[in-house]
Amino acid sequence: MKKFLSVFMTDFTVAKRNMFFIIVIILAVLYSLIVHFLIPEKIGISSSPLFILDNSDNGIYADLKVNYSQYLTENEEDLKKKLNKNSSAYGIIIYNDTYKIIFQGYESEKQKNVILASAKTFFDSLKGIYLFPDIKSENIGDYSSELPLNKKMIPILISTDIIILCFLFIAVMIFQEKQEGGIYAYRVSPSGTLNYISSKILVNILISYVFGIIFIFLSLGFSVNYFYFSLLIILGSFLISLFGIFLAQFYSSLNEFITVAMVFNMIMILPVILYFDPLMNLKIFRIIISYSIMLSADFIIKGENLSYIIKTFINLSVWIAFMFPLTYFSVRKTLIKKVIL
Repeated sequence: MKKFLSVFMTDFTVAKRNMFFIIVIILAVLYSLIVHFLIPEKIGISSSPLFILDNSDNGIYADLKVNYSQYLTENEEDLKKKLNKNSSAYGIIIYNDTYKIIFQGYESEKQKNVILASAKTFFDSLKGIYLFPDIKSENIGDYSSELPLNKKMIPILISTDIIILCFLFIAVMIFQEKQEGGIYAYRVSPSGTLNYISSKILVNILISYVFGIIFIFLSLGFSVNYFYFSLLIILGSFLISLFGIFLAQFYSSLNEFITVAMVFNMIMILPVILYFDPLMNLKIFRIIISYSIMLSADFIIKGENLSYIIKTFINLSVWIAFMFPLTYFSVRKTLIKKVIL
């Protein structure tokens, strides 16, 4: 234990000297300000209005006496004028036995098909073909509800810290030891490979935890489960630290390592696309670790889908169980037994 504490204090001092803790505290405060004041709860895009021109002989739409008179138009010229003023709107002209949809022109085929299907249902209901009962719905996917946009950014920002900063910070510590000769001194010390790896991982976990707890508290207060968030941060930063040590050991400087770091971080950031747009259905993104971290943070904030959160904890633990011995034996051979100059 004394050997580990000695190595840990050395790594902790290096982290403080590099101002890692100051950096993450500033980022936590900055991110919380962004969440509260810069990112809106929702993007200012309202539902697309549908302007209607009833050219049927009997005025089948007007006869319904609904409270949508503001969407009725007098003639086709009036309809197109309103569409030109609102680029998100659509138009429908109703005839006796058919109808015509007027699009803006930028819609994809998928969007057009959805609108055409909705218009057909609408038109059929006007003719009395469908009498709709109460419609029930069921979610079969992971997404059971949607967070406001500003809170939806929180899982991404937390993942950014765990992945990017954790990965880079631990690499910087290793490269400093190589450049300053600390690794040579460690080779002749009795501390061992296990203490070398564990102390750096623990320092990295502390850095991530300081960021995560401050950011979550300033952004969400006491409205979330801090136990689950703590486990997610600890396991996530543990695993990313192992990746950082494993890859950094094969390079002698940060300049050589930066390309690898950029590729790694770009891969880890890709699931943000799927997180914001589940309809893309890019299943390959689901196997990337950052996706499960983001989605679990999302569920923790919403207080739901505990089964997925636990599955993520198990998945991260399995990865750690795989990466730790791999990192241990490779570091023992590459760094402790042999130093890359």
